[in-house]
Amino acid sequence: MHNWSDVECIQLLKNCRNSIPAKIGKIIIVDIILHYGGDSVFEDTRVAHDLLMLSSVGSGKERTEVEWKKILKEAGFYR
Repeated sequence: MHNWSDVECIQLLKNCRNSIPAKIGKIIIVDIILHYGGDSVFEDTRVAHDLLMLSSVGSGKERTEVEWKKILKEAGFYR
C-alpha cells in the first residue's frame, strides 16, 4: 500500500471487506505507523523507512495513525 494513493488503498480495502465474512472476518495490516514529534526512540527508524519507501517505489508514502483510520473508515472497517 506504500506506493498507492489513498483512493487506491480505499478501493483495495473495500474489495477485501466485501470478500471476508461479516462480523467474524478480519484483515491484518502489518506496517509502520508514523508518529511525528522526534521524541520517540524509533524516530531514526521512522525516517529511514519513510525514505526507503520514497526511494524504492518512487511515489512511496508512509501514513500516520490518523491517515490510516480515515482510509479504513472510508473502506468500511469500523471499530
